Amino acid sequence: VVFDRYPTAIGKKGTKSFKRVRRAKSYSSPEIIFDEKTIPPVSQENFLSNDKNKIRFINLLKTKVGNHGIRVLQAEEDADRLIITTAITAASSYDVVLVTGEDIDLLVILTGISHQRNLFKHHLLKMHIKSGAFLFIHAFSGRDSTSCFFGQGKMKIVSTIQKNPDLERKTAVFRNTTSTPDEIVEAGERITVALYGGNPDSQNREELLKAAAKTSFNVVRLPITRDATRLHSLRTYHQV
Repeated sequence: VVFDRYPTAIGKKGTKSFKRVRRAKSYSSPEIIFDEKTIPPVSQENFLSNDKNKIRFINLLKTKVGNHGIRVLQAEEDADRLIITTAITAASSYDVVLVTGEDIDLLVILTGISHQRNLFKHHLLKMHIKSGAFLFIHAFSGRDSTSCFFGQGKMKIVSTIQKNPDLERKTAVFRNTTSTPDEIVEAGERITVALYGGNPDSQNREELLKAAAKTSFNVVRLPITRDATRLHSLRTYHQV
């Protein structure tokens, strides 16, 4: 069993800090001192919205699960990658390894970092895109620690890359540990232009914006600024 780890230091920042702050605004709970026999006086959502409650609950679960002979691991922060790497390691010792979770990140990471075949078979994944590109698509289109493009969902990015084989090759820049910031930004800009309907080979963001301004448009659907594209590309590289 693999658990997340939540920062205990007040004010400590992590890759998912903003998401936790946003989630906490939807629910509110005081810090509750409890043991395994305690019945919380608030709902599950409210109880778990307080990180201190969540930390205590995980520590309680770790002890109970460990006492039953089950191996327990805890990630430095987000558990998704540790869940998948643990499963891949275990696959060499067992006939069947089943990963159970509700987070799409698990499937994306499994697709992106596993070199084994037949880990899963599902018609939804038969999209003729190299597995390495899935990590980029998932991060670039928005996840826990990267923003999403307004009105541009994950499947829009998938279809854009499918229609432009050169762009799929550009996604390799985000998996290369030696890529320079300029290479990352250039690749991100070309993919962004294509995402908004432009020609990545002949148009840049400014030309795309001028073309959009000549017709009736919704301002929230205009291409993002050059600075926003740059920062989003670098953040995506960090995530991949």
